[in-house]
Amino acid sequence: MVRILADGIGVRIERHPFDYDLDQRFPDRRPIGEGFTGAAYVAEQAGKYYLLLDESVMVERVIPDTEPIINSLIGVYEFDDPVERDAFAMSKGWL
Repeated sequence: MVRILADGIGVRIERHPFDYDLDQRFPDRRPIGEGFTGAAYVAEQAGKYYLLLDESVMVERVIPDTEPIINSLIGVYEFDDPVERDAFAMSKGWL
């Protein structure tokens, strides 16, 4: 899904289940924050800039039979510009 944010920043968003392997896809990711709902990382690959939100710790707190939530606890946000990625991460409280 591609979304244009209110400030004109374009971001491509992928949602994955709680057991998605971020290590395999982003072995060089760097942590930028950790909180009650999970952890945030940044990564760069092939000229793209990523914000990775791992909320898989929430799987134990999810109400049973809520598959849509369980299947979207890992977020991969792709940006064309590192400044836009960092501004987005800051607006969400991760930086």
